[in-house]
Amino acid sequence: MFSIVLWFIIIAVGATLYIWRFRRLVTPMSFVFTLWMSLFFILLSGITVFPRLSFLSFSMISLALLSFVIGSVSVSSVNVAMSRDIFTKVERSKLFLLIVLSTPLILYSVYFLVSKLLSIGLEGYLMETKWGGEQINIFSGSLGYSIVTVFLKGFIYASFFYSLSVYFLLKEKKYLYISTFLILSYSIVLFSRVEMLVCFFSVFVALFLVKEVTIKLFFKVFLFLVVAISFMVFFSYIRSGNTLSLGEVFLKYLVYYHLYGITIFGLVVDSKIVVEGIDTSYGLLTLPILSFFPEHIISFVQGERFLSPATEARGLMQQEVLITFTDGTYIKTNAFFTSLYLFYKDFGVLGVMLFPLLYGYFFSRSYLEWLKSKSPIDMAFVIFWSYTGYTALFFPPQIAEFYWFCFLSLLFIKYRFKRIVK
Repeated sequence: MFSIVLWFIIIAVGATLYIWRFRRLVTPMSFVFTLWMSLFFILLSGITVFPRLSFLSFSMISLALLSFVIGSVSVSSVNVAMSRDIFTKVERSKLFLLIVLSTPLILYSVYFLVSKLLSIGLEGYLMETKWGGEQINIFSGSLGYSIVTVFLKGFIYASFFYSLSVYFLLKEKKYLYISTFLILSYSIVLFSRVEMLVCFFSVFVALFLVKEVTIKLFFKVFLFLVVAISFMVFFSYIRSGNTLSLGEVFLKYLVYYHLYGITIFGLVVDSKIVVEGIDTSYGLLTLPILSFFPEHIISFVQGERFLSPATEARGLMQQEVLITFTDGTYIKTNAFFTSLYLFYKDFGVLGVMLFPLLYGYFFSRSYLEWLKSKSPIDMAFVIFWSYTGYTALFFPPQIAEFYWFCFLSLLFIKYRFKRIVK
């Protein structure tokens, strides 16, 4: 009961600060905050069979969410002029480059999918592509697998976020069609649900950012969302081995997946779940991009795989963990441990406070830049930060290197070299 009272205080403080800073309650930052707080409340209230959070884990998550709010409201102002040419030739050429780099690899992956299905059938293909070790075969070895799942995936995500913004602001369709084809193809090749979740959430955020929504646009967006959620349920049903009903698929892969992450992080804080082999790694869990190139260069020179802390942790965190429900039943899941887990393992309580604060700051700054410039690239960054906060519920997006290459690709679109030099 005491935790519930504190929960109401936290959400009241958050709402007050957002209204004070932005003169509006509904912003992308407040949406992410409310989403986390809603799931937080569900676990605190005991209305599900998930184990309740202890006061220690409640306090840790509360600190993270309050830090995020403080970071969001700490941006005083931004100096950004209203864009006259909001889709420049330079930005257009950079987006085209990302798409050109991605298309051949995706077409090869689709070719591999079709040839495999014809030779070993759907069930055989699913067995060969269920885990990362087998997925390497799709892309002709570990080097090809790394290129596709790091660079290519980062390029595709950045292209999709930016193309979506261009479509909503300028109604240019061709880039969105191509980037949607790329991300859908990637999802089909691996029968992955995450990409469809990204599509669904990104379109929802973009619709919120653009106030002038016609009935025609709303219908198109609604159709897109229905298709995305249908693919997500379909892939989940196939991955379940056709053993679950659609209702069970919806409950397990949509409802429960929103609760796994916070629950597992709470169990980690309470030392009820211990992942052997993941220790403090001096920031390399939180910022794995720092060890990405040294890891691959050393592996190439030595002729054997050298694993950085983030790579090892990514594998260890995919191992199944046991969650005991309040009704005596239990479930094993390999769902990731939220982004808070990385901050906690690297820097303890300080990390749980510092990184959400920085995230809130840059998220809010991108939003304020978007409000002033009305530029597609600033809108794309708002979608990117929204995606970060949402997917952090399930797994730490920043532990996957493609996340950083998506971020770098968006920076590549936004800034010119001359501007950086000055």
